[in-house]
Amino acid sequence: MKSRFNCWVVFALSLASINLASAQSRPLGEQNDLQDAGPIRQTRPTPKRDFGGYEKDTGFRLGIGPTLWTNGATLFGGNLLLMAQMSDEFSLGIDTGAVFFSASVTGASIGTYSGSVTIIPVMPTFSYRFTIQDSIARPYIGMSAGIAIVSASVTSVGSGSGVVFSGAFRLGMELAMSKAAAFYIEPKFGLLSSVFVFEPTVGVIFTM
Repeated sequence: MKSRFNCWVVFALSLASINLASAQSRPLGEQNDLQDAGPIRQTRPTPKRDFGGYEKDTGFRLGIGPTLWTNGATLFGGNLLLMAQMSDEFSLGIDTGAVFFSASVTGASIGTYSGSVTIIPVMPTFSYRFTIQDSIARPYIGMSAGIAIVSASVTSVGSGSGVVFSGAFRLGMELAMSKAAAFYIEPKFGLLSSVFVFEPTVGVIFTM
């Protein structure tokens, strides 16, 4: 009885060895057919844009450039944007800078008068950037509202300063220059006290 059992064991082991050798000798394609699981597909996340600082969802942004304010008289100066990028689209910050105006008037009856005006806006601001697929351009809209410190001086009259309301509607476009910098164009339309002011601005904004 024991010898018969041993024979069955030997026979079973022989069959197992034959099946293993047969599987190993099959082409690779046939071996894969024996597997229940299909091929594993690996997916990679779509990388973010690699320009204009757009690969960063959040961060600090600094914009600087020349500006002018005009409504009859034209004031020249500079604009400074200090922004905290809350997401890829939305940012909060301060819209500030300074603009200047000076003039001289001469008349036979009044003599010569000269005067100057300096305006320093300090306006909390927000902006929302839009995405154009596969483009370096990022249009945006925003709003600024706060105060402006106005200082004026006229010869033979005197000087003075005050604080008035200042606000602006920001409609612009960013054009990426590198991973961390973009050129921006922003034709602002705003109010200084109750006076309408056109405030076109250009500059460079850096992402940190």
